[in-house]
Amino acid sequence: MKKDFKKYLMRLLKLKHKHPDPFTGEPSMSEALKCSDCGGQVAKAEAVYNQRRKKHPEEFVYKKPEHIRSPELEESWNQLIHRVKNDNLYKAHLARLTKGTESQQKEEMKKIGEGHYTTHYEEGGIIKKI
Repeated sequence: MKKDFKKYLMRLLKLKHKHPDPFTGEPSMSEALKCSDCGGQVAKAEAVYNQRRKKHPEEFVYKKPEHIRSPELEESWNQLIHRVKNDNLYKAHLARLTKGTESQQKEEMKKIGEGHYTTHYEEGGIIKKI
């Protein structure tokens, strides 16, 4: 919805007095419609909204914001993908975390906390330390 149209609607809906819902105490549009002073104002705002919605439905469609990765994030992502594909030690770690028993998962979490996988990797079947 465009900002100017939204501001216009909000001006139309700025009522003279509050209309609390009898059960919740929150302001209620249905109670405002019953009011002799504010009912016409709310009905006019609803008519304007419905008319705009019919004429310009594309304004009311939510567009998901496009996420653009920073170069640093892209680099980090590519390094992670490379490690998952090539490092068998890390592959086994992920498998134990996702499919392992509870004790294996706890052990892997302990290794993560100690920084084991930031300092160790596997190359050619041999576990190496950085």
